[in-house]
Amino acid sequence: SPTGILENILIESSSSTGLDSALDSNGNLIVISSGKSGIYQDYCRIFSFDPNGNNLWNMNVNAGGIYKGCFRIYISSLGNMYLGIRNNSGQGTSKVESYALKYDVNQNLLWQRVKQLANTTKLHGMTLDNNENAFVFGSQETIITGQAPIRKRFIIKYSPTGTEVWS
Repeated sequence: SPTGILENILIESSSSTGLDSALDSNGNLIVISSGKSGIYQDYCRIFSFDPNGNNLWNMNVNAGGIYKGCFRIYISSLGNMYLGIRNNSGQGTSKVESYALKYDVNQNLLWQRVKQLANTTKLHGMTLDNNENAFVFGSQETIITGQAPIRKRFIIKYSPTGTEVWS
């Protein structure tokens, strides 16, 4: 059952950091889960369940770096999946990047966009319009030794093909 599978995911994860869900046009539940399964191995997984609770498929999300969290999932009217994730560039670094990813109905990655504007770029939200334009909201922080961090907010609009329209 979905509950049993998700309980196992949360139990194996020492610190689950993200959980979100959406329904596709067939009534299937799509769930994202992220967490820590080792010292530095954070993960992000996607699961699909039919209306009867049967697991249809699951997959790991790969987008470079050490994951810190899957934050948002949206399913478009065409069945495409859009994910918003945030990760750390690697062990021992303070750089954090935000990613927007788009998958087709067969779970094939169509595009992946990263926004590294400063030392730390964090994704806070993501939404879609009826034309499958993705809007990503976040913040960036530049750290200069001996000074207070410089913080700014950003909004980016991506076209359905992943082209940055404006920011």
